[in-house]
Amino acid sequence: MVPLATPPVSLEVRACDTDGFTFAVAWVVLPDGADATAALANWRRAAAASVKAVLPDTPQSDWSVKGSDTAQRWQASGQRAGGERVEATWGYARKGQTLVQMAVYGPDQPSAVINQFWDGFAWQK
Repeated sequence: MVPLATPPVSLEVRACDTDGFTFAVAWVVLPDGADATAALANWRRAAAASVKAVLPDTPQSDWSVKGSDTAQRWQASGQRAGGERVEATWGYARKGQTLVQMAVYGPDQPSAVINQFWDGFAWQK
């Protein structure tokens, strides 16, 4: 349970590590009436704080996700728990009350690796 909204919601996460990168996909379903915009902002702040990063005021790019109500990508430099530098890229998408976060953590992130991960996401009917 995480405090992204009121009441807290159940967060599901799937992640893997490969070649120095961590790829993760997480999602929540907000209860009816919960503020999805506020929940997304809370999630972005918590993700940045987890790697001691400061997010810019605006996303680096809109993220095209077929079927989503909104999608944006954010990037920041930070630190892993052991103190080593990490580059982080987060994508947040919303469809109704379902929120998804995709994340990549690792060294300098080559575009081909990142783009393949982001381009693979689509809402299922």
